[in-house]
Amino acid sequence: METLVKLAKLSAHSFKWAYFRLLSYIQNLGTIEISAIALIFFWFGNIFYVTQPLRNELKVLKSYADNIVEVRHVEPNPQTNSHKVPPGSPPINTLRESFLGFLPSAQKSKDQIKLLHNEIQQSGLIMNKIDYQYEANKSLPVDTLLMQLNMEGKQDNFDFFLHAILKAFPNLAINSVALERVADQQDTNIISFKISLYYRSDTENLGKN
Repeated sequence: METLVKLAKLSAHSFKWAYFRLLSYIQNLGTIEISAIALIFFWFGNIFYVTQPLRNELKVLKSYADNIVEVRHVEPNPQTNSHKVPPGSPPINTLRESFLGFLPSAQKSKDQIKLLHNEIQQSGLIMNKIDYQYEANKSLPVDTLLMQLNMEGKQDNFDFFLHAILKAFPNLAINSVALERVADQQDTNIISFKISLYYRSDTENLGKN
């Protein structure tokens, strides 16, 4: 027991002596020596805490990359049929006919314009201006009626109108909506509303309806 106590005292004395010697040595070091030691510790810290973890992550990523099949983009060959329909898909002619059959006839355009005006009145909005423009599609027998509406009313009125036309016009697409608050009427907006109505031009020309 006495031997262990002596060894413990000797170890404590040795540690204390080494500590004060190291402290004395550091105090006697110049600026250059201290900077060099700091750089050495920084270098070891960078290796163990930064470089090595990054290397480990790169190894993991490389192992994943080795298992990935290379995917290359192949330009379509003009000598082959680049528009070939995937197996199991309906023929292009069937899709085309289904789309055109979904659209209302161009003869319905006038009826839909009247219905649109009626929905505006029922919603409580005030129509200030409306512009019409007809366009024909070059690749499909489809005519487009572009409409730009400038209206005035409350947000609730516009929400009611929007819900009504989306329900009543399956051939309608909304291009843009812009609301501007009226300065002297906090609950009233100036509404700029652009829509497109698509029709099947299988009868007389839409612009002549």
